[in-house]
Amino acid sequence: MATEFLSPKSDLIFKRVVMYLPKMVTEQIGAGADYSKIQRVISIIITDYTINSDNFKYHNKYSLADATGVQFTDILEINTLELSKLPENEDGTSLWAWDEMEWDIELSKQFQGCHCYANRSNT
Repeated sequence: MATEFLSPKSDLIFKRVVMYLPKMVTEQIGAGADYSKIQRVISIIITDYTINSDNFKYHNKYSLADATGVQFTDILEINTLELSKLPENEDGTSLWAWDEMEWDIELSKQFQGCHCYANRSNT
């Protein structure tokens, strides 16, 4: 899992994710190593602004798939949570009440052993 805090709003967020995600895979093993040791890499992007104006969903999950949705691999995954799109009223999803969750506790349970790629960026 990649953790990076960007401030202020960055239009380069997609390019940054495309750069960092594969790097996190290649850093796991060296040349000639056992590919079965590669672990899944998940990027979670939480913004207080809209990054994808093409849809209304506040949570989007991206993976490597063909045009019909058949997944190539589950090694790489990108999740976006756009708080600017969060509905005012509960929509029946567990994500809706995200701000009431104890994220530090929940994430540490869910992603034990994950690598924090970057803590802060001033760009």
